[in-house]
Amino acid sequence: MKEMRTFLAADIVEPEKRMAANLRNIMREETAELRSDFEKKISIELSKKLKSTEKAHDKDINNVKSDIGKLSGKVCEMERTISEVVSKISEDEVACSLVVRNLPLDKREDTDPNITSQLVSRIIRDGLEMGDVHVKKSERKDNKPGVIVFTVETPEQKAKLLKHKKLRENEDYSGVYIDTALSREEQLSRANMQTIIRTVGKDRDLRFHGKGPVPVKDA
Repeated sequence: MKEMRTFLAADIVEPEKRMAANLRNIMREETAELRSDFEKKISIELSKKLKSTEKAHDKDINNVKSDIGKLSGKVCEMERTISEVVSKISEDEVACSLVVRNLPLDKREDTDPNITSQLVSRIIRDGLEMGDVHVKKSERKDNKPGVIVFTVETPEQKAKLLKHKKLRENEDYSGVYIDTALSREEQLSRANMQTIIRTVGKDRDLRFHGKGPVPVKDA
């Protein structure tokens, strides 16, 4: 009787164990499937988000590139405009610019820049007796002793100054003379010519005088 009860208990317990084991296996499989499905969904959503973010970034980058392109175009246009304005100003200044040569430095020029313009104005007024020509600005060239570059109001005033030679007859300004200022191109040409003359002029008795090379005896 005891053995029968043991067999009956075993018959009841073993199936329950197997059932429990089967349930655990089923739950593990379902859990694994759920985890896999969840991970796939997360991966898909992340991929979508990343692509969306990349598209947004690409759009922003393209917008920035477009803005940079527009700004670059505006900068180039501004540079051209500035270059044209500077060129025009330079041309206008050359058209009204002259040079005083061999005018000694006045010590007051070191502390008062207006003295330079006053000296030039005095030369025009007293030396050339021309009260209707006015100096707009002047600058003494430190690297060229005795040289002052100045501008007058109009090209006509410049032409008028260059026509008068009375300064040579004034004892107060002996050795001082007024000459036309050179443009940038003329300055470069003159510098090149001086270099050539220094190189070959000694052998041919040439020197630079005025705007070109001349024989030493004629300089």
